[in-house]
Amino acid sequence: MEDVKKIDKRMSADTTVSEGILFRNVLEKPFEIYGLMQNDETGFCRLPLDVAKEVSNGVYGLAPNTAGGRVRFSTDSDVVTLKIELYGLTKFDHMAAIGVHGFDLFEDDGGEGIFIGSFRVPHIEDNKYTSSISLKTRKMRNLTINFPLYNGVKSLEIGLREDASLGEGEKYRDMKPIIYYGSSITQGGCACRPGNSYQSIIARKNHIDYVNLGFSGSAKGEQRMAEYIAGLDMSLFFYDYDHNAPDAQYLKATHYDFYETIRKSNPDLPIVMVSAVNKMHDIPERKAVIYSSYEKALKNGDKNVYFIDGQEAFGDADRDCCTVDNCHPNDLGFQRMAALFGKNINRILG
Repeated sequence: MEDVKKIDKRMSADTTVSEGILFRNVLEKPFEIYGLMQNDETGFCRLPLDVAKEVSNGVYGLAPNTAGGRVRFSTDSDVVTLKIELYGLTKFDHMAAIGVHGFDLFEDDGGEGIFIGSFRVPHIEDNKYTSSISLKTRKMRNLTINFPLYNGVKSLEIGLREDASLGEGEKYRDMKPIIYYGSSITQGGCACRPGNSYQSIIARKNHIDYVNLGFSGSAKGEQRMAEYIAGLDMSLFFYDYDHNAPDAQYLKATHYDFYETIRKSNPDLPIVMVSAVNKMHDIPERKAVIYSSYEKALKNGDKNVYFIDGQEAFGDADRDCCTVDNCHPNDLGFQRMAALFGKNINRILG
């Protein structure tokens, strides 16, 4: 039988490197990195590895995953080529390769952003590949490239026409980033591409920077993690780690303490407590724990704490179409989460 990629060229990744392309390290100016920090061992990571190791082996292993990472710049090049070295090569059977270890590209037009295309991952056995997107025409554009959700990136070079202009990208609103803490859903499982995680959608619509501290199976409300987050500069803290709590009793033992640690160091910070979006067997018990933390904070005089019932995110219509496995959201699920969460964030931040 004929290989479908020979029949339909659009079914294969574009790994060509055009003549006259100049590659630059993404760490060089005027490229601007958001949501990540540099690490000599892994290339990029989401929090310092020494802190991650103190939290748990799971967080330490997932810290190099570049979920929420972005690079922004402007150019009039009509082609963008990435030269990528991954830190490992993660593969899943329930999540698209682009979301796991691919990149995607948006044009920042002052509105909600325009999706241009994905830097698709060829079938590779090592950790290096190139991927190109043609923009068809030469004109100045502000661009955002979203990093993989479930893989580390050792190095990234961006290739543009040798004679192309290169400048700073569009800036986010002049405010501190939102910090999101939670489970695999927070990390982005199972969006088909990085730009479809709910935080990425909210950031595009509202032009607010963010840091993704979602850790698949490993966000368990540890005190060391609370202490680390409490020391970050942020405009809002958003947490929903109940998926990773072993049970409701564990959640009860950690949830309010986590809030209290954040609040002690950030007396005026908006803090949003969120319950699970899917239907785990003990959702009512877990939601009751989170709502109890919220009520206790209110009774103690906190006027800047908020609760979101995650069960409202998917809605009633076609609810069973919102996940890939009755747990992790697909793109429809993430879009609905972004709509609910983004509406509340807008209201809180004004």
